[in-house]
Amino acid sequence: MNDKWINFFETEFDVFVIKPWCMIVYLLIGVFCFCFIRIAGPKVLLGGYHTNLEQYSNDEISVLNIIYRIISPVVFSYFIIIVLSIVFSIIGVRWEFEIYWMPVLFYWVIQIVVVASTKIGIYPLWTLFVQAFVSLCVSIYFDWVVIQQFPNRGIESLDQSNIGWQVLTGFFLAASYLVLYGIIYSSKKYKQKLYKHNNVFQYSIDVRTEERLYKYLRKYDNLLSTRYQSDLLLKAFFYTVLTIEDSNRPSWFRRLERLFFWTGKVKTTGIMQVKENRKLTDEESVHLGAEIVEEIWNNFLYDVAEHNSNDSLPMLMFSSEYYGYDYSSMKDALLSNGSKLYGRYCGTLSYDIRAVLKTTIFFFESYKQFLPAKTVRVHSALFKNQSSLLPNRILCFREGILSVAPQYVPIYNSRIIASITVDAGFEQISSCVEFLEQYSYVISIDYLTSLEYVITATANDTSFINSIPVNLRQWKFTVLNR
Repeated sequence: MNDKWINFFETEFDVFVIKPWCMIVYLLIGVFCFCFIRIAGPKVLLGGYHTNLEQYSNDEISVLNIIYRIISPVVFSYFIIIVLSIVFSIIGVRWEFEIYWMPVLFYWVIQIVVVASTKIGIYPLWTLFVQAFVSLCVSIYFDWVVIQQFPNRGIESLDQSNIGWQVLTGFFLAASYLVLYGIIYSSKKYKQKLYKHNNVFQYSIDVRTEERLYKYLRKYDNLLSTRYQSDLLLKAFFYTVLTIEDSNRPSWFRRLERLFFWTGKVKTTGIMQVKENRKLTDEESVHLGAEIVEEIWNNFLYDVAEHNSNDSLPMLMFSSEYYGYDYSSMKDALLSNGSKLYGRYCGTLSYDIRAVLKTTIFFFESYKQFLPAKTVRVHSALFKNQSSLLPNRILCFREGILSVAPQYVPIYNSRIIASITVDAGFEQISSCVEFLEQYSYVISIDYLTSLEYVITATANDTSFINSIPVNLRQWKFTVLNR
């Protein structure tokens, strides 16, 4: 064995030269990296950070997740070591770091132990060992080629054109795709175990997520308004937001945020990460966050209602005192737009929350009943303004037109159409509706889709059109017979 190899093994693998206190520092760096990498993931990958096995697929973002998990412990641990070396040099403390890759080893030991204890049977452990091996290879290579050579070669040690670097890069990419294949394969096998072949259940939930949701319910459910107890999808969306925010800011991190809130650098606090001019407890943030989520849900329901395109069976119907929706259709709409809704909460549309949302919905569908309800009915004055023109009616929007729900429209011989330019105010519309209601049944009011306000009514006897009140002479009345 030549001198270069002897020097390499002595430099990189003589662990007995590490002093005990240095080993403790390495362990602390590994623990810090384990916590920080999970928090930084959504930011580094711009919302594409995968937290569940089901999120992985044969796409670019999944490969980037694996590359991030392999590279990040190397980058963060070396950065901390370099910063500590500079600080110790400035303050005059004699401290020499040996075996730079040791914090990376501690990181992967912690990672494997945590995954083995919480996701055994779900996550393929062999893929973690592959990631750990590649990560350590990168760390050792970087230490030997760059860190150890920098004092002698200077900036030239950063040259990446050598054969060794190219071989390592190819090996690195091959290992990343091997890990991706293993994760996707294990995900499919896990789903096959949990999913029913008759498609009764579309989603599954792992034990850890279920325990977490039960913990949230015990701790925070009593803080939510009564509306959350009757609107299942609103509740599922709220707890999805809660789960994501709690994952991004664990309890220990929230304590630090409250501790340093006085600096003015911390903008959001509490488990729901609400922005306030004072630091919030988790309970206070849940109370305020629930109001924000409810407002987002309100706007979503407005959009869903006004964009209804099903003339025979509207997804959402309402009156001045309640609203109701077809559960299956609304669930599909929420899953399609969930990331947009969460974007309204957190301020960015880059996060993909579908996997978490699916799991949470499945949990609440199974929480108190075996099968989800076909329809959800919620007592709420959410559509009070829309219903004020046609009180005591069950309403919906049909192609943007406020209408009586199709199943409640009486069948008469004729239809009366009253129209006026959009210059008309609410009082004129209300007066026309009041007049038509005396002799007919108003079935729709169009105030959104055209340059005119159009009121449609149905009746058997249309002779009253010949005696229009003076205050309604600006209206144009047309009778259509069947």
